[in-house]
Amino acid sequence: MKKSLVVCLLAAWVALGGNDADARGRRGCCDSCCDYVCYSGCAPIIQDVDQKVTVYKTEWRTEKVPTKVTRCIMKTVTEPVEYTVLVPKMVTVRQTVNYCVAVPRTVERDVVTCNYVPVTCVDPCTGCSYTSCQAQTVVKRVACTVYESKMMSKDVDVQVCQYEKQTRKGTVTRCVPEYVTENVTVERRYCVSVPTQVTVRVPVCVGYSSPAACESGSGVVMPHAH
Repeated sequence: MKKSLVVCLLAAWVALGGNDADARGRRGCCDSCCDYVCYSGCAPIIQDVDQKVTVYKTEWRTEKVPTKVTRCIMKTVTEPVEYTVLVPKMVTVRQTVNYCVAVPRTVERDVVTCNYVPVTCVDPCTGCSYTSCQAQTVVKRVACTVYESKMMSKDVDVQVCQYEKQTRKGTVTRCVPEYVTENVTVERRYCVSVPTQVTVRVPVCVGYSSPAACESGSGVVMPHAH
C-alpha cells in the first residue's frame, strides 16, 4: 500500500509540473476511495487510537433438565417347589464270589548236602600220619510238600448300598429383577458465547505531510471534508 501511494504521488507531481500546489494536491489522489489529499514524496501520518470492539468469550452454564431414569431393583421371592433326592438304602443281595484254595502236593527234589568224612593223611616233614575231616558234596532225593492255588466259587449274601428316588416338597428363595422408571432432575452443563466490549489500540492514518513540510519538517495536510 505504501509503495503504490508513493508511485501515485510521484506520477501526479510529474503530470502537474510541480508548480500549482493546490492542483497538485487535488489531482493526486492515490486511490479512488482515498479521503486524503496526496502529495508526491510525502508519507502518511499514522497514530494509534483506542477503539471498542466486540469479542465473544466462552462461558459454562448449568441447567436442570427433567429426565427419566430406569433403575433395577432386586426383589426377594419365596416360591414352593418339588425336588427329587436320592436316599441310600442297604439291601441283601445273593452274589457269586471267587476265591483261591491252597492244595498240598508231595514232590521229590534233588538236594545237595555237604558231609565231612575222616581222611588219614601223612605229614611229609615228619612222616607221621594224622586224621582230618574233608567236606564232600552229596546229592540226596528228598520228598517235600508244595502248595498249588485252585480257583473255586461259591454263593454268598452281601450288603449292597442302593439309592432310592424320593420326591419332596419345599420352598426356594430367589432374587427377581424389577425395572422401575423414575422422573428425576439432573444438571446439564453447556457452553455459550457471550459478547464482551474490549478496548484495543489500532493504527489510523490522520493525514499526509505537504512537500514544504517534507523539506522544512513542519506542516500537515489534513483529509478533505465531505
